[in-house]
Amino acid sequence: MKLAVLSFLLFAAPVFVVSAIAEAPVRSRPDAMPPEKPLCVDASRSNNYNARPISLHDVLARNSMGDMRGVRLGTTCIHIDRTATIGLHSMTGCIGMGDEVGVSAPGGQREICRVTSISPVAEDYAKAEYKY
Repeated sequence: MKLAVLSFLLFAAPVFVVSAIAEAPVRSRPDAMPPEKPLCVDASRSNNYNARPISLHDVLARNSMGDMRGVRLGTTCIHIDRTATIGLHSMTGCIGMGDEVGVSAPGGQREICRVTSISPVAEDYAKAEYKY
C-alpha cells in the first residue's frame, strides 16, 4: 500500500502541478503587465496641477506631483488665447465632465466654461504645441 501511494506521488502528482501552473491566469504571472491605473488630474487645489492652452477650445493638464501623465480637456470655451492662464476646479478631486475651467487672457478678459471631454495624450506636456 505504501509503495502504491509513493509511486502515485512520484509520477502522477507532478503532472497535476504542471497543469495547474500552465492554466494559471496571466495576471498572476510576474512577467505580465499590471493593468494601467485610471488617469486622475487632481483639480481640488490650484497647486495640485499644471494646465495650459493647447488649442482654441482645449486645455492640456497634468498633476504637479505623482502621476505626471497628461490629459486633453475639451471645453465649452469660445476662444482660449495661447498666452492665457488656466484655472481648473473640481469638487471631487479628479477633473471630470462638467467641471469648471477658468481662462484669464492678458488684457483682463476672463471666461468661465465647462469640461466637455477628457482624453489621455501621448505627447510630452512640455513639448506639446498650441494648434489653431
